[in-house]
Amino acid sequence: MKTARLVRSPVLSMVILAAGQAFAETTVVVNFGPHASAEAAGHSEAKVDWLDADTTDDTVCTECFAALELQRYLRNMTARTNDFAIVDDADVQAWHPHGRRVA
Repeated sequence: MKTARLVRSPVLSMVILAAGQAFAETTVVVNFGPHASAEAAGHSEAKVDWLDADTTDDTVCTECFAALELQRYLRNMTARTNDFAIVDDADVQAWHPHGRRVA
């Protein structure tokens, strides 16, 4: 019989605890930049000029890729395949924290 191994990494422990506390209808918020979706931004690495002084496109691509990885991980871990939607931060700013539209 296999026994569970104790997790000794404090970072991994925090991820496990945070994921264990994630409830239904959890949303991941990230800046899409000029892209229509996190998928488009997260897979735009071929279009990013990684060596220029402007790191805006670098950041958008990296953060959206991380959001996609987080979404995949949380969905696999919780078996909630329709949860953990990724939304653009520009869309969230127009909403009240309690889900009511701000005029």
